[in-house]
Amino acid sequence: MPNEDAIYRYFNQISSVIIRDAYLDYFNKVAFDPERSWLIKRLKRTTRGVKGLKVHVPFQTRKPITWRGMTEKGYTPAGADIEYDKQEFELACCVAACNATYKEVLGCGMDWSKVKDITEEKVQNLIDTFPYYLRAILWSPQGANKAVAVVASVGGTGNLTITLDNAGLWNTKQEDRCKLIERGMYLQGYDGSTLVKKGDPVVVADVDKDLGKFTLESSTVTFADNDFFVPSDAGGLDNPQFDCPGVLDVIDDDNTFQGVNRAATGNKWARAYVQDSHLSAFNYTLLSKFFRKCFDPREAIAHIESIQAYTLHHMAANVRYTPAVTYEENYTHLKVDNTVITSDDDVDRDKIIVPDFDAITIREAGPIGPLHSTAAGWKQVEGRPFMEYVVGKWFTLAATDVRKCGLLIIDNTKFA
Repeated sequence: MPNEDAIYRYFNQISSVIIRDAYLDYFNKVAFDPERSWLIKRLKRTTRGVKGLKVHVPFQTRKPITWRGMTEKGYTPAGADIEYDKQEFELACCVAACNATYKEVLGCGMDWSKVKDITEEKVQNLIDTFPYYLRAILWSPQGANKAVAVVASVGGTGNLTITLDNAGLWNTKQEDRCKLIERGMYLQGYDGSTLVKKGDPVVVADVDKDLGKFTLESSTVTFADNDFFVPSDAGGLDNPQFDCPGVLDVIDDDNTFQGVNRAATGNKWARAYVQDSHLSAFNYTLLSKFFRKCFDPREAIAHIESIQAYTLHHMAANVRYTPAVTYEENYTHLKVDNTVITSDDDVDRDKIIVPDFDAITIREAGPIGPLHSTAAGWKQVEGRPFMEYVVGKWFTLAATDVRKCGLLIIDNTKFA
């Protein structure tokens, strides 16, 4: 009859191998599934420039043009030095843990199939939730403390219903304000003025994305206007200054990004083309001129509602009915000049985004693909009757020359 220590060792050995060999790579396959996000799937992942936990990106500050007319025979024209500089920034780390109680571990005994079953159950929860966390990190900007929600008002039974605002965030439409919040998420609230934590992490019980509000399971504090929430774990070990820029930090024209001041005259190469046209008519002329400013891109992304609104208003009304012809309504993409606009629900309803996938990448530490696990495998949580297995991912969103990227702010209800 094996003793408890033997069962723990057996569970650790077998389960750790299963997680490392069968599941770590699967995290990324699920998170970067094109059916979840067209943009995130297209971002290249690389270790280029990564040294330890730092990233070094050399770039040309200017390309000297020294061509001239050749008149002298036998004389070689003089060239010029190419000037370089270097961006330096750090990778950010996100972590999560599987938990297994001693009762569950002992119940497996020395049965390989039981160890396999309970391991699959524990890991599957992390796999299912990782895409939502990755989306929140890659779409929330650093300038808002990586907040996924900002409070506008509090109400409902026990003041547990949180209605969201767009103050300090990046969206204007009510339907976009809860897009990074999912049922079951742990969130840590912060005071909007002092940036001090408010109480313990709270759990989202329900989300109404149309009305831009969510309900908490319970809370020991009452939140107020301009408080904000960041993703957290059950223990409140969150990081409101999570050091990973969002998509809209990269595709911007006036902030300091990766140590480069985009407002400086010589750093125009680091600026994307940003155009605020929410007061203009949403029509062909607006889109055509914008895409030309972005060097006539092949691809752009927008919310499906923007594509549907443009198609129904500008195109569907002009389609003439012809008898005996089969019609199919498909508004998932739109072509304007040479640019195909593809729908991605992660994009806000008031934006059209032009990404340059040669310039924007995800820099990762270690082998491309799998998350990293601790060498210790399952470890006892001090003073508590369960063990945990920690997995983590070191990465950041990085960019070099973003002049071909663009951001168009629109009102998809304004056509006149």
